[in-house]
Amino acid sequence: MKRNVKIIVVFFVLLFLILITRAIHSAYNDNIRGLKEHLPTTHQFSLEDSDFISKKHLGQLSKIEVHNSKVREPISVAVIDNKYKLLIYKIDLIKDTTFKDIFHTEIKNEEISTGYTYLVVAMDYFFKFNYQAGQTKAASNIYFTLTGDSIQTIAKNDSELSYHLLCKNFSIRYAENSPVDICVTGKEGAFGISSTAPMDIFFLKHHQAVYLLVMTSDNPKIPLPPALGSMVKQKRVALSCSQ
Repeated sequence: MKRNVKIIVVFFVLLFLILITRAIHSAYNDNIRGLKEHLPTTHQFSLEDSDFISKKHLGQLSKIEVHNSKVREPISVAVIDNKYKLLIYKIDLIKDTTFKDIFHTEIKNEEISTGYTYLVVAMDYFFKFNYQAGQTKAASNIYFTLTGDSIQTIAKNDSELSYHLLCKNFSIRYAENSPVDICVTGKEGAFGISSTAPMDIFFLKHHQAVYLLVMTSDNPKIPLPPALGSMVKQKRVALSCSQ
């Protein structure tokens, strides 16, 4: 009996060590892959990204980080007026079309896809921007899920879609059954419960691309007023940061 117990204990110890080794090896490979795809981070918005911010608030940008990559569009992050965090990411489209032809929205809790490698850009105290490693291609459809509380649709037409909500997470994929490409998730707390926080999510259609703009408070003590962004001519975003 004692011999059998010892064998079982040894078996589970070996199994645990194998799983730990595989996890460490997988994490190491993920880091190597990320380094191969990564280009140096820069600290100035491109003219394209700057065009989405009104002249009034361009001078209020600070802590700019542009995460450049060999295999996807840059991910631009900045603080505005020392209060709010802005993220901009461009999704290229196969052809120039309207939102109603390509955009599919579902209120649903979605996580990163199992079996795929994801890299991370930390947005603020609340959220992290997970994106799939590997080459990206122009999209023919965008499948968007979000979950949270107090969801408000701020704008919805052929060229823009925006929400204000207490966000738990949202995801983007480019085919109904394809793996998640982007997943923005709240910080995981006790018992695996993810945090929620105020967020504005904008999708702006401009020529043969859709631009994702995400806004949160840079400080957890600062609330995010609804409709923080308002659309003006030429698809520019005038950021109204007054409370």
